[in-house]
Amino acid sequence: MNTQRHDRNTRRQACRRPRQRPITVLLVVLALIAGCVTSRPANCSAEQLPRTRIGRPIGDGPRFLTGHLSINGTNEYGLFFGGFGASIVFRPQAAAEFLDSLYDWNTGLVLQADYQRVDGAGRRILSADIIGRRYLQNMRRHAGVGSSFVGAGLGGSEITIPLDGTTVAFQKWFSYLLEAGYEWKQGPGMVMVLKAQFRRYVHEEQNYSGYALQFHMGIPLPW
Repeated sequence: MNTQRHDRNTRRQACRRPRQRPITVLLVVLALIAGCVTSRPANCSAEQLPRTRIGRPIGDGPRFLTGHLSINGTNEYGLFFGGFGASIVFRPQAAAEFLDSLYDWNTGLVLQADYQRVDGAGRRILSADIIGRRYLQNMRRHAGVGSSFVGAGLGGSEITIPLDGTTVAFQKWFSYLLEAGYEWKQGPGMVMVLKAQFRRYVHEEQNYSGYALQFHMGIPLPW
């Protein structure tokens, strides 16, 4: 009955043009952040680069590109489905390029793209997220090997909802994230992350809130 009611509501929504496009806005923000990170004055040594208030050269800090696989589920549609995605992880020293206080708080910044299956009928969630990750051990410098963490963030999510054999509807809205896990370096060339994540998504009587268990593997970025 719940699924039939959701589908009737979704048919009405499919005929309306979405008023807001949170994923588009969030992707633009993420692109601007990535552009700021890659920009560096030409022909300058580390000593000549501008410095933040914490006294370190801009651009000096560990960053990682990771890919992940996940097991996820929702109360409405089922508990064991698969997913995948990718992230850019800025440790606190690198995250301080955007906000100096992140270094003082021992907090990193994560840009995440996340794809989840919701059920066996074709429902999907595609999200672009920005997450603040608070490490419980000191991870400010390159020497930081591993730490447990907690985090919170904001995402723009697009729900794909099948209506019949040939028609699908899309619903776009904001979602909220909580995470907890452990991040560690496996030698000089690899980082691993194991985390549990809860995503809150409720909009126009549609509830796609649910959990995900994710395993990430990644490499350092050269910039």
